[in-house]
Amino acid sequence: MEKSAVVIYAAGIGSRMKNITDYTSKCILDLGGITPLEHTIRSFVNCGITNVILVIGYYADRVRKTVTEFLKLKHICANVTFIMNDKYDYHGCEYSIACAWEAILPYETVYITEGDMLLDSEDVRVLVESGCESGVLIRDVSYIDPKKSVVACAGQDGKIRRFAYDDTHQSVLDCMPKGMKAAGDSLQMWKFGGSALNRLREAYAEYYFVARKAKQPMKENGLVYINQVCGQHPIEPVSAKGSRCINLNTAADIEMARGASWLNR
Repeated sequence: MEKSAVVIYAAGIGSRMKNITDYTSKCILDLGGITPLEHTIRSFVNCGITNVILVIGYYADRVRKTVTEFLKLKHICANVTFIMNDKYDYHGCEYSIACAWEAILPYETVYITEGDMLLDSEDVRVLVESGCESGVLIRDVSYIDPKKSVVACAGQDGKIRRFAYDDTHQSVLDCMPKGMKAAGDSLQMWKFGGSALNRLREAYAEYYFVARKAKQPMKENGLVYINQVCGQHPIEPVSAKGSRCINLNTAADIEMARGASWLNR
């Protein structure tokens, strides 16, 4: 799979767990012998995706060192490209993804995921081996939490055309576009190829150069351009096998991850 790569964006400060992340990035916290980034990188490498584009910012040198030492110690053959987001404390995560626009140019298939999202390796494999040109990993609608979830919204043909998220954490279901239905709980792991990938590259390149010159912070949540692309090039919903998913937003999430037997330790 030499023509495939995964973009992992891990530049943020992790302000929702400030007491924990004051002195380090949450993406390299020890989860009992493994860090979030190490788990995700190994999950993709085990599926044959060895080209990793890692967007870093907060505690960048420490993140780079941790990942590099892990790959060497565990003898993991991955080609990691580190991309620096020097505006990690200014713009939102949309900008982090955009920082990788040039790095993804050589690839025919690009996966995108968050550095603080822990998914079962077998579910990563489900997406990689799905056979669809472009898709998103989802769980059943029963897992949707109106205050926390990102909802994959489908048209009449069942393809995903938009992702809904409520920044106020009240009810994401009220944010869904009319005429669409909830296909499932998005696990924030996307696969793009073909025309969808071409448009994604164009959109992020345009956004990157606008954001570089912006005199005000652009705090988009990482879904703006993915939504734009999916509206033009609908993608396939890919159902995860199980429910193993931990989004590291609180101290309780960290403790849950430390007790998770399914991580790649």
